Amino acid sequence: IAIGYNVSSLVVSPSIRYSGRVASDPLGTLIRGEHTARNGIGASTIDERWGDYSSMVVDPVDDTTFWFTGGVADAGVWDTQIFSVSFGDDPPGPPGPGVPGEVSGNVFIQGGDGVAGVPVYADLNNNFRPDPGEAIASTDRYGNYSFQVPSVPNLFNVRVNLPPGWVFTNSQDQVGIELDASVTQTFPDTDFSLQGQVFDFGNAPAPYPTSLADDGARFGLDPLYRLGDTIDGEADANPADTNDGVVMSALAIGQAATIQVDVQTNGLSAGRLHAFFDWNQDGDWNDLDEHVIANVELESGMHSLGISVPGHAQSGPSYARFMYGHEYNKGVTGEGRKGEVEDHEIFVLGDQPVARDDMATVDQNSASTEITPNVLSNDLNSAPGLAQGNPLIISQEGMGTDANSVRGGVIDVASDGSTIFYTPPLGVSGQAVDSFTYQISDGLGGMDTAVVTIDITPSSTGPVAVDDFFGESVFAGQTSVVLDLFKLGVGGPGADEPGQNPPISIISLTDPVDSNGVSAGSVTVTNAAAGLVSFANNPDVGFNGLATFQYTIQNSAIPAATSTATVTLSIDPTATPDILSLTPVATPLASINPVDAITEVDQGDVFRLNVFADDLRTTLGSPATDANLGALSAYLDVLYDRTKLAPITASVGDPEDPEGLGFKIQFGPAFSTIGDGITNAITGSAATSGLVDEVGSATILNGTGLDSPPGELLFSMQVRAVGATNGQPTTIVTDPNEVTLFETTVNDGAPSPIVVPFEQITYNSLDLMIVGQQTNGEPGIAPVALNDAFALGAVGQLNVLDNDQLRSNPGRRVVAVEQPLNGGVVVVSPQMNGVIYTPPAGNENTPNSFTYTMSDNLGLQSTATVTIGPQAEYDISFLVNGMPASIANVGDEVTVVVTARDTRAPSQRDGSGFQAVGLDLSYDQTLLDLSQQGVTFGSNLENPEYDHVAGSGLLDNVGGSANSGLGEAVEVYSATFTATSEGTANFLGAAPDANLGTSFVNASGGVDSRFVDFGTGVLQIHAEQGVRAGESYSAYTNLSDRVDVDGDGSGGLADILGVVRRIHQYGEADLPNISPEVAMFY
Repeated sequence: IAIGYNVSSLVVSPSIRYSGRVASDPLGTLIRGEHTARNGIGASTIDERWGDYSSMVVDPVDDTTFWFTGGVADAGVWDTQIFSVSFGDDPPGPPGPGVPGEVSGNVFIQGGDGVAGVPVYADLNNNFRPDPGEAIASTDRYGNYSFQVPSVPNLFNVRVNLPPGWVFTNSQDQVGIELDASVTQTFPDTDFSLQGQVFDFGNAPAPYPTSLADDGARFGLDPLYRLGDTIDGEADANPADTNDGVVMSALAIGQAATIQVDVQTNGLSAGRLHAFFDWNQDGDWNDLDEHVIANVELESGMHSLGISVPGHAQSGPSYARFMYGHEYNKGVTGEGRKGEVEDHEIFVLGDQPVARDDMATVDQNSASTEITPNVLSNDLNSAPGLAQGNPLIISQEGMGTDANSVRGGVIDVASDGSTIFYTPPLGVSGQAVDSFTYQISDGLGGMDTAVVTIDITPSSTGPVAVDDFFGESVFAGQTSVVLDLFKLGVGGPGADEPGQNPPISIISLTDPVDSNGVSAGSVTVTNAAAGLVSFANNPDVGFNGLATFQYTIQNSAIPAATSTATVTLSIDPTATPDILSLTPVATPLASINPVDAITEVDQGDVFRLNVFADDLRTTLGSPATDANLGALSAYLDVLYDRTKLAPITASVGDPEDPEGLGFKIQFGPAFSTIGDGITNAITGSAATSGLVDEVGSATILNGTGLDSPPGELLFSMQVRAVGATNGQPTTIVTDPNEVTLFETTVNDGAPSPIVVPFEQITYNSLDLMIVGQQTNGEPGIAPVALNDAFALGAVGQLNVLDNDQLRSNPGRRVVAVEQPLNGGVVVVSPQMNGVIYTPPAGNENTPNSFTYTMSDNLGLQSTATVTIGPQAEYDISFLVNGMPASIANVGDEVTVVVTARDTRAPSQRDGSGFQAVGLDLSYDQTLLDLSQQGVTFGSNLENPEYDHVAGSGLLDNVGGSANSGLGEAVEVYSATFTATSEGTANFLGAAPDANLGTSFVNASGGVDSRFVDFGTGVLQIHAEQGVRAGESYSAYTNLSDRVDVDGDGSGGLADILGVVRRIHQYGEADLPNISPEVAMFY
């Protein structure tokens, strides 16, 4: 009997192996072992051929030879391998010695120089690490290496053991060698190309030594060896580097402080912490007492360290640098083997308190709401205030007499100064759409101010389609144009509102016609998701120049909600003479006179938007009888860019809103009083951001009579300029009203007014420049976009702005994205408050990454990276005779430890972590025997479950739950085995039955198993007896320096004593490094 099969994993290239037996072999065994027919090299991504075909047949001639055909990877392509095998009466022995072969080559940076000190070895047993008896050499200063292979099988791989942070070009981490045992062979040019080394740098700004050019502190990137939950790799310093491993208490001159340090080594040996504080704020850490923490050895876990702030420290902002690695006496600059650098902005408390900017979220059109988190929670007391125990308070006097936000929201301070209440402006919603300034006091005369930026959540779950107007300039000389109906990401008049369930898309259109039903051409959808339609300008005979059509949108809710709006097209204004003109004019707040018209305002200013109605048939003095002419009524919509402008909200009884419309609007003298039995003729609503809807009135007069352009004042409303236009004007557009309670009319002396059709009304627009806020005459400080991580399977809107930091200007928004590295699509969300991610089709569980760019309202930008990974991970590790190891001997006690880790994005976690954990774990029962001790559950599990059938090789449905939560990292269980046979023991985690799954406390329902990494583990079991595995192995090795065996940066007595102590304790043995950077033997 024979079996041929393909093997592949994260550490094994697609290869072919085989095994078999003859009739005389003991039943239930494969004593002939596993053999390699051909080792794969690299991997192929050209097509998806892996596993497409395999076959085995018996040779019809001798009836004992087996022929196998299968696929194998060959350095980026797929090969077909055909081989034969037969089994004699005796099991095959080990391969005999062959004629020595010589392997040589170079390790180099692609397009650059060789790399020194890199170990290269002959992996004769294909276990991805150098073992005793396998040839190994380190590259010289030019990147060259060579070694001899005295005895090898027919096929093996030459591999490179890269130091942390190095990355191969095209994933080429091995070269296959096939040696003829009968002749001497040489294998020159066995080369390895590297992309370069990835480090973790600090991110302190200049003049601190941070960048590569300044020899900034850096460590080779090892994702398992870090401070906190995240670590970033880069070729040079990145200002957006994440720092989440250190938390400090308040730093006050002459007082003690506490530092919390989160160390995560994931089973690797402990490192040393160094910390430098720039107490005198001179831009370096070179002064006498600024190396505050030196050579403090910290194991994995959370640690609390105490420091003292010196009396000569300068108050105010400064920077501290924390470094964790193996190096002893690590300087504030230079390279370390592996670890992490975190630079933290600090603030030493002085005589004055410090207020810091805040973010808050409220619902659209809500009543007065307390700002949470409390604005004082991140503010800093003064040193005197802290010493006297005075709490910070919000100063009512500091709010000023006009306690309004930038967009006109109402601000109230609690009587005791402990909190702030905010009422949003009517109709406004969106990300970072409003802000206000508050002042704090330490009770001793110390004051400071900060800005609160407000996110306003749309109250409507459904979308709101807003009318659009396109003037004749759009169509001039063109037979076909593309119209942007959504105006998403660019703002502008007529921008649609997605509501709470973005994205939106167009689902239907009507035909464009004029008021008489004459076709104006045709319109088709170009991109439904982007709101783009194509209009063909081909009107029929009799077309009167003004056309309309309607479009309907829907959101992503189930069932979807819809909304419909009207698009007006002024195609040919000369087709029908206009009778009435509607003109918007901006004036200062104190004036409604069009003579005082302005075209530029400062951001934050309140101005008047006045709309005038002019009967175009009248001119002064000609004819004299036209005093009875003029507008009798006028109604329209006003479209504006909600990111740039906001109507001022009015409270009930506000004299500046005499008609009670909810915003500050007053109608002109001729239109403010209704007579002749007409009632309810004054209308208008600002409830939809970006639109003043159905606004207008009728006049008590027989007509506005003689006037001059721009005509009679229809209304004047107060508007705040909330966003800078960055050198390009924002446009305010007058637009036909779609549902007419009262029509626009004029009088020519007849008993009944003349209804003016839309095509005979001139709808004018206004361009307005808004000058951005400045900081001391400068544009201000750019915001900082921070990297984000989301769980594997994330789809739809990702709120990447949640952790980004504003500096001198409000207005966070996403302005650009780059497409994902591994396929899929990402676009800016409709409100620019995040991104919408769609994973690659058919590969929804593929890890991915992309970048986005965010901007403040001055256009200052910053870019960050988003990564997509699993929601939860199970890790399988080993203890051999009680010591961490990945190698055991036959007879050793092996404990398999299964842990679970919450890998959701930080914004999705609250510390409570898992509600339930569980998995199936298969193991090789021919190599391991489950001991009577069996399974021991983690101490946090309150409701454990376990099922195991003897001889099945499966720990089935093992896990449990807890009523109060298990935390974000939890030991699920440990299982004790005895190693019984030599070989490679593979452990494979898998999804358990439906009744035992993975779930989180703060999330409804269980986690889909597709979004869980159930883990794998590999344990090598050797036949050697004597010194126990786990006792004979030590982390005391060093790839680069045999003398500095403990990797602390220097060789000396500690290195000698460390090795001698282990020899005395465990006896003489090889000391291979069982950590991932295995290399040398002593």
